Amino acid sequence: MEPVSIIVHLSKWPKVFFDLGMDQSALSIIDLQVAISKNVKFQILASLYSKFENTIYQEFPIKTRGAFLGYNDHRRRCFDLVSNLLGKTVKNNFQNLSTSIEESESIIARRTTALKNWGILINLLKKPQPTIEEKFLGFSFLYMSKVEGFFEEDIRICYSWARLAENTFVDMNEMEQTKISEIQDYFRKNQMDMCIFEGWNTHLRNSIAHFSFIYDAKDNTMNFEDRYWDSHKKLHLWNERFTLNQIIEFNQKLVNVNETVTVLYAMLFIRDFCFAYKKN
Repeated sequence: MEPVSIIVHLSKWPKVFFDLGMDQSALSIIDLQVAISKNVKFQILASLYSKFENTIYQEFPIKTRGAFLGYNDHRRRCFDLVSNLLGKTVKNNFQNLSTSIEESESIIARRTTALKNWGILINLLKKPQPTIEEKFLGFSFLYMSKVEGFFEEDIRICYSWARLAENTFVDMNEMEQTKISEIQDYFRKNQMDMCIFEGWNTHLRNSIAHFSFIYDAKDNTMNFEDRYWDSHKKLHLWNERFTLNQIIEFNQKLVNVNETVTVLYAMLFIRDFCFAYKKN
């Protein structure tokens, strides 16, 4: 790929990191663009890319903008887990982990648009005008949209990196058919941090989807119910009360996973551009 084409593609990425509140990482990408425009030696570009990676590792746990701000231990744990899996995968000489340029840019654009829209909704719900019950409804349906929109994709990406880190061949068609509960069992069996699953509650998702919840004004909680059949065709009832803060925490944990995967996917894609420059 010609340096001019690489610069054009890299020019799309600083905004992604600025929108995520990762200003120094965004500026590091601009440094890469400037270096490529000057036709620097690859060793210099590699050094700048290493600086970009280090900046992400330092900056990611602390958000300066967005719906959920400040240091968050769950966010750090998610990033440490997934970045470690990706690091092992890259070390095993998987040079081209991302997809085509067009598809990768489409994936990132879709993810950052969703994150932006979620942030707008969350900030609206945090304003004093809505009642507690209305906030419950808003954050509950926001939670369901995250589970339906990106969670399964996020987990499957993490799973594919975990398998590749073991030097295991990954059949993407088979990956699409793997249940999230099976991936959860894989992480548990391999004694990995289960942080990426902490925001996932399939009963809560089902309850919201079926409108099976009722607000209790006495203690400001929402009672959620999910009726489901087991493999023996026996009907079960899941019933649990949550405070508004607990529902917000579920949302935050899904955002942490989504932003972790988005940032690392972007980092991987930018890495591929640096390798493309080396080949010139």
